[in-house]
Amino acid sequence: MREKKLVEKGEAGKQREEEEEEEEEEEEEEEEEEEEEEEEEEEEEEEEEEEEEEEEEEEEEEEEEEEEEEEEEEEEEEEEEEEEEEEEEEEEEEEEEEEEEEEEEEEEEEEEENFTPEHAVAQNVPRWSFPCSQALFFDWRKIILSPVSFQYRNPRSFR
Repeated sequence: MREKKLVEKGEAGKQREEEEEEEEEEEEEEEEEEEEEEEEEEEEEEEEEEEEEEEEEEEEEEEEEEEEEEEEEEEEEEEEEEEEEEEEEEEEEEEEEEEEEEEEEEEEEEEEENFTPEHAVAQNVPRWSFPCSQALFFDWRKIILSPVSFQYRNPRSFR
């Protein structure tokens, strides 16, 4: 009887030991699985963080590119405005030059219209520079009596 009990106790002890070992193995396996799951989760989190960082970097690069494009557009607009201003100034200068030329032409025309033999005497212009129509009405007495043209003398004064 004792032997049976001992054998039974021994068998029961062995079974308990085996059960305990199995439980320990199961617990270890569960712990390993949990650790693997945690590692996988950590890896996934790291990957997500890396992806987020890459997205942020891409967004920053896009913003920088947009800012550069805006700056280039502003510079182009400023250059265009400067060119327009220069063109306007050139046009104004050309208009002023044209007005001055027109005024000079008008003055010359007025001088030509108002030019008389008296002016010729005052300016000491020779007689042959007049057109024929003016030479016909040339009054020699004005030349003789003119204080400017003292080289012409009245022939009667030599008597």
